[in-house]
This record gives sequence, C-alpha cells and structure tokens, in this order.
Amino acid sequence: MIHPLLKHLALASMLLAAASPALCQKKDPIMDEGFVNGVKTIQFDEGAIPPIFIHPDMLNIDPTDSGIPNAVKKLAGLPLDIDTDATMLGGISLRDRYRWGLSITDESTVGDGISDLAKMRPPGWTEERPASSVFFTLAEDGVAEATPVAEGDHVFIPNLGDYETTWVPMAIPLGDFRFPLGIRYQPGPVHVCGYGTLEFDDPEQNYYSRKLPTPKLTGDAVAVAWDYWVPKKPNPNTRIIAGFRGTQRGQRYFFARWEKMDYAMLNNRLLATFEGRLYEDGRVEFHYLEGDFSNPELFSGAQCQRGAYGLTVPQEKMVAGKKITFTPHYALDPLDGNMTHDGISDAWKVRNNINPHDENAATMIFNDKGLTLRECFEQRVNPWTGVK
Repeated sequence: MIHPLLKHLALASMLLAAASPALCQKKDPIMDEGFVNGVKTIQFDEGAIPPIFIHPDMLNIDPTDSGIPNAVKKLAGLPLDIDTDATMLGGISLRDRYRWGLSITDESTVGDGISDLAKMRPPGWTEERPASSVFFTLAEDGVAEATPVAEGDHVFIPNLGDYETTWVPMAIPLGDFRFPLGIRYQPGPVHVCGYGTLEFDDPEQNYYSRKLPTPKLTGDAVAVAWDYWVPKKPNPNTRIIAGFRGTQRGQRYFFARWEKMDYAMLNNRLLATFEGRLYEDGRVEFHYLEGDFSNPELFSGAQCQRGAYGLTVPQEKMVAGKKITFTPHYALDPLDGNMTHDGISDAWKVRNNINPHDENAATMIFNDKGLTLRECFEQRVNPWTGVK
C-alpha cells in the first residue's frame, strides 16, 4: 500500500512539472537530496545556499499560479504571494527570470557583452513565440522627405483598363543588398505592389487591407500605406518609383514611393503620396508626404516569419508631413552564452547591426573587401567595411 504522503509528493511533483516548462527543458536548479522523516531536503546546485529543510506542502504551486514554485520563493526569501509578473528585477519580471533560469534575487548578466535585459523579449510576446524572433519598436522621429528621382530608378504606371489588374506587382532584385526582416536576410526580389506594400514572398496583391500581422499577406512584408489604391479616373501624375540609394555598406537603402494615389471607394479625398525605405541595418522608414491617410481601412506596418509577428502604426501617427521609423529588436536567449551555432558571437553580430538569427549569415559578404562574415569575425574587422 502506498503511503498517503508519497501520493501527495507524487501529485505535487506532477503539478510542479506541468506549471514550470523550464524545468522540463533543462536541469532543475534544485537538487533532490532525499527525504528525512517525511521532510524533503533541497539545495541549489552551486551550493551557495546551505541545505534547507522544507515541508512537502511547500512544493505546491501557489494559488496565484505565479510560475515559480513556493519552495524556490522560500529559498530566495520572497513572500509566497508575491506578484511575479509585476515584480521586476533589472527590468525583467520574476516570472520571466525563473522561466529563463536567471537569478530571481540579483541582476545577473551573461558574459557575452549583451545584458539579459537587452536579450529578453519586448512587450507583447507570448510563450508560444520562439526566442529567435524579431519585434519592432516604433518611433515618430521627424519630417517626411522624398528621395530624389535618379537615372536607373524603376517606374511603375497603372493599367487603367481593369481595376483588377490596375497594379501588377513589380519584382525588383536585391542583388547584394542585405535587408534583415525577420529571422533571415531577405534573398529578394522585393515585390512592389500597387496597394502600398513591399512583399518578399509570394505577393498576395491583396487590396483587402488588415491590421498587421495578418495572413492576408502571405509572408514577410512591409505595408507602407496598405489600402485600395485604384484611380477613379486617369491621372498622368499617378505612378510608383523604386530604386536603391547610398554607396556605403550598412547605410544603403531601398525605397519605393507611391505618387498621387487615389482611393477607389471615396470621393473628394486628397491624392496621397507616400514612401517606404528599407535600410541594410534593419530600419524601416515610412514617409507620409502628402494627402489623406485617415481612412480606417488604411494600415501601415511590418510583419515577419510569414505573419507570425508584426506591428501596426497607430492611425493617429499617420499624418501627412511626418516620418515614422521601425527599429528591429532581436530577441536573444539569455542562456545562449557567447556563441550561436555558427560559431560567431551574438554580441558581436548585434553590435555590428548583423541579424544574429540568420543561419546563412556566416558565409555572407557585407563589405567591398570580399570578406565573409566569419572571416570578419575571426580577423576582428568591421563586417560592413572589412577594416578594423
């Protein structure tokens, strides 16, 4: 016959495993030292805290489902009813710290040059999202300006014969231009779509605009001003211009500008002109140059990983004359240490504006010297210039 206490301990162990995914994935930070007179002896791996005797009841997860076992909170000297989501340490909640295996009593940092806080996921993430994901921060940072037209730019004029084929996506090869949207550098081409989007996978050319992220765009995409842009009448000034600017690696950008765009469903609406820019360091800029962007069906934003992650510009920020900037946030695993699987430091990549998640980045060339990223890392030279 099984002793009731053993049944209780078995049930508590199952509850603990179910409520703490981190314990199922890596070594438990607490070691089992056996039982003495029905009381469990536990101690931390590092031996920094002497063995402490805790009653089996303390192994239960507390009623608030804090994500941290009461035994761990007790050892750390924390109240059992502490709000682990609201209690922050070094900018990271206690729940997140315990999930990632970080200290819940001091602001520890992994020794690879990037703080744990910088590695942690930004607001809005969920447990289902992988650590190697990219999120964007949004800034309203200036006055909109148009890129001057130059020789060699692509010009796109609408077909006014049929509204269904008014805009056929224009595919532009990226060549050696590196744009890190999502967990990979986009191989190109970039599809410039008439409804105000830049798409990197199969272009959906969908005029049913939605808030981003959305499956209505089939893959990685940037929506500069996604709307039903179909001219109601011929306008010789309506066109799309696209091209590349800059000569220095890392500072170059691709731009697309939609000029004098009309909205098919509304009357007396100002013609809109807007421009999107994609920089090699991952920045995305939206320049709302002129016109009316107040339609609630109009959306600006970006998404990656086939619509798994994305961000939409709030409607009130979409104002003629303003510039909006998206900055990528690379979420790194704080337990990853110094190296990724390709043998190149994550810290070094991030400091040099290199996407740390792209599996092919090590063999890519980002400079005019012909040096691969791995060679630049081994020689400790700037990957964009090839010199120290």
